[in-house]
Amino acid sequence: MVEIFSASILLGIVAGLLAGLFGIGGGLVIVPALVFLFSTQGFPTE
Repeated sequence: MVEIFSASILLGIVAGLLAGLFGIGGGLVIVPALVFLFSTQGFPTE
């Protein structure tokens, strides 16, 4: 549980930096990373 929490915090920081510096949407970074994180944690795909 701590791993996914710390990964989510780091993901938010990275997405915020990329959005601020380059103007790309946060969803471009967050959605694929969350799909990867949830699949490695064993969450169901539904």
